[in-house]
Amino acid sequence: MRTLIILLLSSALAFGQNEAILFTVGEEKVTAREFEYLFRKNHQNRPSEFSKAGVGNYLDLYIKFKLKVKEAYRQGLDTTKAFQKEFDGYKKDIRKSFEGTADDADRLAEEAHGRMGYEVRASHILFRCDPDAPPSDTLAVLKRIEGVKKRILAGEDFGTVARQVSEDPSAASNGGDLGYFSAFEMVYPFESAAYNTPVGTVSDPVRTRFGYHLVKVIDKRPSAGEIEIAHIMIRKNGEDPAAREKIFDLAEKLKAGSKWEDLCRENSDDFSNRDSGGKLPPFRKGTYAQSAPLFEEAAFSLKNPGEVTDPVQTTYGWHLIRLERKIPVASFAEMKPTLVRRVSKDERMMYTGIRRIEHLKKSFGYTENRQATDLLVALADSSMLQGTWSYRGDPQLYDQVLFTMAGKSFKTNDFVDFVTAVQAPGPGEPPALMRQLYNGYVAMQADQLSEEKLLRENEDYRMLLQEYREGILLFSIMEAEVWNKASADTAGQRKFFLEHRDQYKASDRVRAKILGTNDEQAFKAAWEKINNGDSLLASGVRKFRTVSDYRLYERGYSKVVDAVPWVLGVHSVTLDKMFYIVDIKSLVQPGLKSLDEARASVISDYQDKLEADWLEMLKTRFTVSLNKRVKNSVIKNLVSEGKNIAPKSPQTNLTLP
Repeated sequence: MRTLIILLLSSALAFGQNEAILFTVGEEKVTAREFEYLFRKNHQNRPSEFSKAGVGNYLDLYIKFKLKVKEAYRQGLDTTKAFQKEFDGYKKDIRKSFEGTADDADRLAEEAHGRMGYEVRASHILFRCDPDAPPSDTLAVLKRIEGVKKRILAGEDFGTVARQVSEDPSAASNGGDLGYFSAFEMVYPFESAAYNTPVGTVSDPVRTRFGYHLVKVIDKRPSAGEIEIAHIMIRKNGEDPAAREKIFDLAEKLKAGSKWEDLCRENSDDFSNRDSGGKLPPFRKGTYAQSAPLFEEAAFSLKNPGEVTDPVQTTYGWHLIRLERKIPVASFAEMKPTLVRRVSKDERMMYTGIRRIEHLKKSFGYTENRQATDLLVALADSSMLQGTWSYRGDPQLYDQVLFTMAGKSFKTNDFVDFVTAVQAPGPGEPPALMRQLYNGYVAMQADQLSEEKLLRENEDYRMLLQEYREGILLFSIMEAEVWNKASADTAGQRKFFLEHRDQYKASDRVRAKILGTNDEQAFKAAWEKINNGDSLLASGVRKFRTVSDYRLYERGYSKVVDAVPWVLGVHSVTLDKMFYIVDIKSLVQPGLKSLDEARASVISDYQDKLEADWLEMLKTRFTVSLNKRVKNSVIKNLVSEGKNIAPKSPQTNLTLP
């Protein structure tokens, strides 16, 4: 219901003092332009509604809508945490669509799918650098790794240099060789460098959360997809000729017609899967490249499901490997939902946000007063770790400009207020924490400037935001003033019912009880007891899935009751693979309904009354003034437009509540 209201309501945006005012609610002015926009939006492809009566009816609805929203503002519903949370959620999604960022997840998903079609083999050299390291430390690491790249470009072997200088512990044994990998298997900046660097060349320094890397791409190959295999393993100690003899004996038994599953269950030393035929999870090339290269090579050499390798020796023992199935990389259309969810939770989305902020800073002409920011960062001390830092620096620095964007200056005192409000206890280096807070403050201001620019320049964005804001407020105020009151006020319901009792009439009815089950045997046993004149014991009733108490039924209320003869006694019927017993205890003549029978209709009608009374009160609280001259002009404009609208296929009517 809430979503429907939000989607159906339209903007209440003021377009400027020179616009013709159609009506006012209290001090709020509603322009003709606003109303015409709203009417057009909610009556697209419905030329019959562009009539004097249609426009007049809609204007009456819109005035009532504005009265309700005005009351919501008066009650401060727009200031509650619940409202802010819900509205900010909608606002975030709306901004994505207007700023072109709604497609980020789709674009990243498509990029990841394209990369999944290839596997990259790369080596790297790592110099560690903390993500929050101060600029001086970061620059020092960057210069070191740039020096290493010069050595490699001058002719030194990459693997040799990696063993000498890389801060990745594994480089001492593998020369930095990471083997083959595909999308999602490395941190995103590293993955991008590997896929974007030509084979045989070395990338520029790449920054990840681990530090700076040089990436040398050794090979790229089309992905073989994944394979699913099963294996029988015989463990061995040293050479262990008995293990070799046993695996070759099992191979001969397979060739002679023995069943794989039986041999696996009785002989395999891989206890984790021998009862399931030795099946392993699907894997791709490179998964076992380091631990069991011959195993992987043999597995991928199999061509057809059911084909079995000759015995293969690894450090774990001897194996027979059977191909279960080959799993090619699925199409983007098939994988898109999964990939979109995956990239949305992956760090690559964070880098999209960083790029967006950097773009905003550039577009707004961001300029940092580096001298002032360095002095401010130097003031960070151990109190940052307790979340109790306060400014104790030079008063002149307190009033200096830290940075400018979009012609607006942001001073030290503004940033100090921000730090005071958001700081919290936590680990880290105080200068790095201060720089992190500064970067966050700059990003926040850039985002705010972007929001202001969008509001200033994009009328559709302003209107849609207002639509959602007032839609949420309308739901909240209707819930508080009408819907919940009518549902909870049982005394008011009874009073309303007694005053309007003649409105709630019933046709023929039966008082009946229904028992239902999908267990045919239980149904037959119960039905046999009833036919023999016995009553159902509690144990018999418990076998029924649904059991209702005796109550009144009208025609059309229950398809089960409608399906049996309306005569006293017990009846049976089968509907939708369910077996029912219906006990009709009495027939009730047409007449007035009781309150319990009419409760749903009474509550609905009572809500209408409460709403009507409430609206009358609102009209005394907020004076409504309608400009008849402007109204006539609006009707004339819209009726004229309606004559030029060609009717199209029927669509769902969109109307204000």
